[in-house]
Amino acid sequence: MLPTVRAFIVAGFVSFVSNWQFGYQITYVNTASEDFFDLYKHALELNETVTVVTDWAQKWSLVVSSFYPGTFLGFVAVPVLVNKIGVKNGMFYSSFPAVIGCCLMIFVQNFVLISPTCFLAVLMFGRFLTGIQSGCSLCLLPLFYHETSDKEHREFLVALQQVFQAVATFVGFLCGSNLIFSTGYTKVVWLQIIGLFPSALGLIFFFWSPKTPKVIIESSKSKSYDPALYKSAQFYQGSDADLCIFGLEAEVASERLKISDQKYDNKILKSDIKGGILGFIAGISFGFTGDDLVDSYSTEILYNHSHGPVAAVTDIALLMGLILIGSSVVGAFLLDHYGNRIMLIYGLIGTAFANVLSSTGSFLGSWMLTASGMILTKCFIGLGAGAPAWFLSSELVSQRNASLAQTISTGSLLVVVGLLTSSFLSVDLLIPNWSLMLMTSVPASICALILYLFLPETKGIRADQVNPLLNDKFFSGLKSPFVRSYGSISTSRLSQ
Repeated sequence: MLPTVRAFIVAGFVSFVSNWQFGYQITYVNTASEDFFDLYKHALELNETVTVVTDWAQKWSLVVSSFYPGTFLGFVAVPVLVNKIGVKNGMFYSSFPAVIGCCLMIFVQNFVLISPTCFLAVLMFGRFLTGIQSGCSLCLLPLFYHETSDKEHREFLVALQQVFQAVATFVGFLCGSNLIFSTGYTKVVWLQIIGLFPSALGLIFFFWSPKTPKVIIESSKSKSYDPALYKSAQFYQGSDADLCIFGLEAEVASERLKISDQKYDNKILKSDIKGGILGFIAGISFGFTGDDLVDSYSTEILYNHSHGPVAAVTDIALLMGLILIGSSVVGAFLLDHYGNRIMLIYGLIGTAFANVLSSTGSFLGSWMLTASGMILTKCFIGLGAGAPAWFLSSELVSQRNASLAQTISTGSLLVVVGLLTSSFLSVDLLIPNWSLMLMTSVPASICALILYLFLPETKGIRADQVNPLLNDKFFSGLKSPFVRSYGSISTSRLSQ
């Protein structure tokens, strides 16, 4: 169900600032890699007797991947943040590392005067800090939607995650190229200022915005009218405030009933374990789409393996960003119509094929074939392989375990992406041309098969209906799906 304009604006803004550092930091380093290489050479000229760069690929790989240890620390902190200060406040405090990291990197050229090692260390530490915010916010974002929207509206809003991550990706590609800023030191400074701005806006928003409706409902001790609850629901959902309150109250009441009814504990535990594992597999499958490898290393792949012209390499990077935005918008509507299961599985199969195409192009030395594979990868990610991987865990477990399951799933996604990104250039030296296929297509196909067999469709399914979907049949992905069902109105074919 489509949200109100206000709900779209609020949810879109939160999604954008939450995805900003992840999409931006991994892409501007791609198209701006030569600018940082020039700064490193300048640091050598000022401070070293040897000015020949022999190991830049390894050093640059460390700089690029230094973002991901921060994401790991960020996702580890999420359960503590949720339990101690709540989801919204967690998003507020996690914005500080990104602001500090970007401010530090604004002055990175000053460290060139000290030493090349100091220059790289400051870059790595700044990216590490931005990674902390990214790891926190990406884990907290699905939980934020659970606290601010009812099930019916949530299904479309969570799909926006991929759209705004795509926007951040495109901005990173664009700003890192020479189309806006001329190559040089000033460009590096502006890249960090641009990186700072959305995170600073997010910090202000989370400080100023009211408590989320679900937090108010859970803390309320009476069922009487609460002006603060209605005001909060209006802020986040606009004219659908009443529907939001009704849906969230039903969810909270259902969860409280489950907690008090001990006879369901074993069944809930069994389904939560199975749902958590499926959410984990769905999460790590995003790493195997090759999205971050293409974002970070498309320039090297196209130029070094496929011998693409320099001008075309930049244009292809920008085209990939635009394709990802367009396909993500279409994908949001497809997910709302067809559901998560079918779009995720088809999306993974599509990316596996596309990455085989890219590797074949590298082997044949055809930059056009390689570029076509990369563009198709972005298309399939936007259409289905992207968004469900980020939020599906919270749909597959009971609400009391949603925070933990979502944190593990998103954190595992970030760890896999970090490992692939940091090891890609080394693996590529050992297995040139085919490294992309081996690191993405093979595991993505395995994930797609597992999800086909075991992942049920959760679209339109109430939280209390997930349990029988997972428990009633071992190959729960082959079970006939429920039909859309909300609140007390149900058109489901319930298990007999």
